[in-house]
Amino acid sequence: MDNRAFSAQMREKRRTYEKILVKMGPSKAMSLFLSKYGNDNTKCGYVVELSAYFRWLRESQGVTMTPDELVLDNLKAIYESKAVDVAAKRRHTDWLNGYTNGYLLEQGFSESKRHIATNAIRQFYEKNDSSLFGDYSLASQPLAEPAPPLYPDDVRKVLLALPVRARAPLVLAWQSGIEINRLLALDLEPGGSVPMKIPLFGRKGHKKAYWSYAGRDSVQLLKTMGARGFQTYDGLKGQFRGAAVRLGGQGMLKNPDPRSWHIHALRHSFSTECKAAGVDNETREFFLGHTSGINHLYQHGEIVHEEKILAEYEKVEPHVSLDYTEATMRDEFDEERRSWLEEIASLRREMRQARESSK
Repeated sequence: MDNRAFSAQMREKRRTYEKILVKMGPSKAMSLFLSKYGNDNTKCGYVVELSAYFRWLRESQGVTMTPDELVLDNLKAIYESKAVDVAAKRRHTDWLNGYTNGYLLEQGFSESKRHIATNAIRQFYEKNDSSLFGDYSLASQPLAEPAPPLYPDDVRKVLLALPVRARAPLVLAWQSGIEINRLLALDLEPGGSVPMKIPLFGRKGHKKAYWSYAGRDSVQLLKTMGARGFQTYDGLKGQFRGAAVRLGGQGMLKNPDPRSWHIHALRHSFSTECKAAGVDNETREFFLGHTSGINHLYQHGEIVHEEKILAEYEKVEPHVSLDYTEATMRDEFDEERRSWLEEIASLRREMRQARESSK
């Protein structure tokens, strides 16, 4: 992602959490909490989680305290209650437990999602010098059979069943392995060579530049869309799973399990198809923005050889194309065409040498 796109993404994050803060009303506790973090992405994530928690307190527990009042009430519960009144001291800890190990678990949220919510809530109290009292631990998820993987032919059927505004960003996600939220924040315009390079910057454990590519299908869909924007994430999520459920119900999918049909599964599918295509592990990890791949290519100096990285992507593009046969035939034709050009160049050299030797 170039600096302009990255700045635009951060501005959108800032607008998101600022709107939530306006709805909450003035709060010294929230201001102090957020002042401890410089990253707008982190601030946005924490504010979203805290807003959901405060809403649950109001609607489920009847707790109508403001964020400032929550911080003060926790301090009073801990220090102004009797020494043996553990129930009073633990009041806010028990609310946290009821939310993360009760409500969120019952709603089917993943353990990682509950961990993020827990961290946001605990950090809110701690940053306001009002740490929660007593023992708390996140309950482990009950073991469940994992959802089966997506088959590429199934993915093609589902994507082709979608309207262009929904199909375009999802094909981009499948062909590049980039997270859908990152793609939706980018200002992408087709141009130049195919595959189209998508520059990115910074992800989780690193702050380095990297990139992936989008194949011919993605570029064509962007051209078809013109000035029309992508669907929102919520709209994409519903249409993607809805199309899969509809086709699965008609017996048209090898894997009709609704649990498998979430947008992030396209990123997993890209990774799987990279392996199937023989893309080397380090480059696959580089495309996905993983620290191991980023560090390997930088440390070994291979980052300067973009043609090698592009060659690895060209291995996987047919596997994540909407028409695998057509893409494969196109690659075979391109390879044959390169061979013809090399033969013609060789013949021209031989003719030139023959003319020069005859003089």
